[in-house]
Amino acid sequence: MPPMSRALALLALLTLPAAAVPGEADKIRALAAPYVDGGWVRSVVVGVVDKTGAPRVYGFGELSGTDKRAPDGRTVFEIASVTKTFTALLLAEMSERGELKFEDTLEAFLPAEVKLPDTDKQITLERLATHHSGLPRLPHNLFPAPDPNDPYAAYTVGKLYAFLPAARVHPTEKFVYSNVAYGLLGHALARRAKTDYEPLLIDRVCKPLGMNETTIKLDAGLRARLAPPFDADLEPDHEWDLGAIPAGGALHSTAGDLLRYLRAHLESPAGVPKSLAAALGVVQQPRDTADHDLQICLAWHRAKDGRLVHNGQTGGYHSYVVLDPKAGIGVVVLANTATMRADAIGDGALRVARGLAPAKPNLPVAIALPAATLDKYAGKYKLPENGGSLLVVRDEDRLLTRAPNQPARRIYPRTETEFFAKATSATGTFEMDDAGKVTALRITQDGKTYRATR
Repeated sequence: MPPMSRALALLALLTLPAAAVPGEADKIRALAAPYVDGGWVRSVVVGVVDKTGAPRVYGFGELSGTDKRAPDGRTVFEIASVTKTFTALLLAEMSERGELKFEDTLEAFLPAEVKLPDTDKQITLERLATHHSGLPRLPHNLFPAPDPNDPYAAYTVGKLYAFLPAARVHPTEKFVYSNVAYGLLGHALARRAKTDYEPLLIDRVCKPLGMNETTIKLDAGLRARLAPPFDADLEPDHEWDLGAIPAGGALHSTAGDLLRYLRAHLESPAGVPKSLAAALGVVQQPRDTADHDLQICLAWHRAKDGRLVHNGQTGGYHSYVVLDPKAGIGVVVLANTATMRADAIGDGALRVARGLAPAKPNLPVAIALPAATLDKYAGKYKLPENGGSLLVVRDEDRLLTRAPNQPARRIYPRTETEFFAKATSATGTFEMDDAGKVTALRITQDGKTYRATR
């Protein structure tokens, strides 16, 4: 019999035997093993819930080099942009109470002296919640951040207001995923309720759903259960403080709490206020188009088969939630490693819960290249559409890239000219002329390809 892998050895199946689904643990273990054993995640927890059975939670890997435990349903993680689904639910709940309307303009919620940018259509709460406000992904005055490893920490309400008049806007019919839009949405909701975002969310959403481990600020008990953060190269990283825009991604939570959250979307629990019960359905309805043939609901992205998905990533954590309302299934994946590749674990776990065979993990394998080869690629590459320059440097046997206003990230060679990232799904191919001189870097990510010329 072959030796047991690290993922197998450190599996923690945290459910009562009577609630276990036959074969599910082994199949999800097989999904997670390549990510843990291949060094893609330090540790990951997978949760599955449906309308009838008890929630099931499976933990894999080691929390850190010194803490050999696997995460469980009570391990705390930053959930990053999954926070946006909570902000959207809060918006819908307040609408159901009659405290606001989706078509209300952002201007009505801000101080009179705050000026908004000129957009082709007014910025409404709904446009903020569906990423059709015209606002960019990030505020231009976020950078340079005092600490690139915690880029939002020093971002104040004053800076948020100062950003707005000069914001570089897009046409509002264009889907542009925007962290600052959701930060503004949460800020507007809190101002209407005359409180701060965190206590408002806890009072209106978390407490009624029995989610006592979902919060921004961590008390001593929750902090003791916080998984330490790691970047995509498994180097220790930092927690993030979202400053003035917590509604875009500041929440911490656990797999246990998020399974309660997902189940509430599948079947509204008894005893919750009517406004929240109605809002749980409202947020799932498609409202506009998004990228990649998806529709956008209130925060949730809706696929053609009806799945609702959202993910999130900070410097040292990744989160992924998916709902299948037709099948009555919800899946959550939390990793204390900043890699988008962890989404595939969630998609595979959903297929397992549906009774289908998951796709085999498609993870690239790195090779070693001599320093002389890596040196050929070092230099400055001009990004398209006035995106600034991408710097490529060799650091001993590693090749690092640094995009504008971002920390350096390692890229790994798959062939002599093809490289891949671990933090995202991005791949890059160095192009050469007939003389063997490197002329460009062709980058592909999320189905889009562009050239950065040297």
